[in-house]
Amino acid sequence: MENRPTSILNTICPGAIKTDLAKDFKSKGFIHGILVDIFQAVKSSSVEVGARYLVTSAASAEIDHGKFHIPYLTEAQFEK
Repeated sequence: MENRPTSILNTICPGAIKTDLAKDFKSKGFIHGILVDIFQAVKSSSVEVGARYLVTSAASAEIDHGKFHIPYLTEAQFEK
């Protein structure tokens, strides 16, 4: 038996994802709600894209185990 670890830890930062985590902040007032909506429209990825990052990290090749994964920037980079 090889000297291999029994568990692998990959860390990932999917970035901003459009979820309802900011609902309490939005309820503080009209302006807060508008700011959250603008930020999510401009900077946030969809939940499907966020899930793709997690699945890609979990299904990564053995050479990528134990690394910090960041989101792919384009669909072409994801296809690689």
